[in-house]
Amino acid sequence: MLCLLALQALAIWTAVRATQGATAALRSAVQTTLPASKNAYELTVAVQTRILLMLRMLADADPFQREDDARDFEAQRAVVEGKLAALRALPLAPEAQAAIDRLLVDMRALSQVQRQVVAALRDGRDERAREILAREPIFEHQRRLQTALAAFAHTQERWLDETLARVEREQAASRNAAVLLSAALFALGAAIGVVVTRAAARAAATLENARRAAESEAVTDALTGVLNRRGLQRELARLCRADCTPQARHSLLVVDLDRFKAINDSAGHEAGDLMLRKVTEAMAACIRPADRIARVGGDEFVVVLRDLHGAAATAVAQRLVDAIGACELRLDGQSHRVGASIGVACFVPAAGERGCAAAHEAADAACYRAKQLGRGRVCVAP
Repeated sequence: MLCLLALQALAIWTAVRATQGATAALRSAVQTTLPASKNAYELTVAVQTRILLMLRMLADADPFQREDDARDFEAQRAVVEGKLAALRALPLAPEAQAAIDRLLVDMRALSQVQRQVVAALRDGRDERAREILAREPIFEHQRRLQTALAAFAHTQERWLDETLARVEREQAASRNAAVLLSAALFALGAAIGVVVTRAAARAAATLENARRAAESEAVTDALTGVLNRRGLQRELARLCRADCTPQARHSLLVVDLDRFKAINDSAGHEAGDLMLRKVTEAMAACIRPADRIARVGGDEFVVVLRDLHGAAATAVAQRLVDAIGACELRLDGQSHRVGASIGVACFVPAAGERGCAAAHEAADAACYRAKQLGRGRVCVAP
């Protein structure tokens, strides 16, 4: 009898330890890889923004516009430094930390040259700026940085996928072992078999709940509750698999908030977070249950409109512009508002993930045109 009780205790302890270990692995993977890939993506955006501001200064000789662009250029440097510091603070694997250290060196070298160009343009020394651009491989350096950042983010997300898959395999193995042990104990004593079976079932349920929670967290933006960038990628991949007929047409909307930075600067980041939640709720009220919203950057969203394109998709985009423009946040007696610039592109699921990526780029370019044309409007990709 004592031997049977010992076996029972061992079975329960093994199930509980397996559950605790798997749950801890899931939690660590989610809490590390999601911020790592998110910061890497936002670093890429900041790097792109800095070089675009530099090029705009070169193209626009207006000293007032150049002064504004130079200030935004320096503000983006603070964003880059902050994101790099956030990455270095994460408990990453040694090879990932080494990759971050290399990125830090490369980014600071690129920033130093870019600042020389911006300083020359700010002083009206355009020839000096062009001379630096002709001498230094700034654009090639930026492309290498973006490739390295994309590879880093992909590695982190692959690690999360591998962790989820490994936990699922361990869960199945633990469940099978518990069934075999329970069967053996039933042969020795039905009461002991029932107790062990229930204990194993509870452990398996705990692990399954942890796995589902981790998977949900991996594809959900914690602030707004909509999809994150990873969730958007999975949704687009699912659409391509589920509906790849040549006749299927969906639309992808890139939504970039206007004047959002002013809220963070004047009222603080908590106010900015409140506004982002308001905007998300307003957007959700403008679309159908089958459509999806994803927050892919600080104030950038993507909306996927299923089986909608052309004038109908443009009409939804205009509704979104109006709804976001109507959002008001009142704090300390002050009213805060934002606007939205939206780019629209159609994509065909039959074209696969490359077609989705091309549509995203086209919608992003259309959104940038909407910004250039005065903001608060919709532009459709050709």
